[in-house]
Amino acid sequence: MELVPSWEAMIARHGKLRLLFEMEPGFKGWQPSAAWNDLKFSVSHRNDIERMALVGDAKWEEWVAKLDALLIDAEVRFFKSSELDEAQRWLRE
Repeated sequence: MELVPSWEAMIARHGKLRLLFEMEPGFKGWQPSAAWNDLKFSVSHRNDIERMALVGDAKWEEWVAKLDALLIDAEVRFFKSSELDEAQRWLRE
């Protein structure tokens, strides 16, 4: 599934996005082309994201959240998998 076109359609329809990324156990990372597309989206739509929650357990996933916070003009928070409900509440606030 191509996420970037669907995100761009949601921005056109609803304005700023609140995104939740739940990393599945064993997730090793993105394919290079997917990572590049996500990076281009983040930079070109840096003002179109209001909040982003990243949920996972690996230390590198927490670092991804910190990197995203530098690339976009949004609140970005990392939550442990056990805090999924809290991440969803935070996005709805």
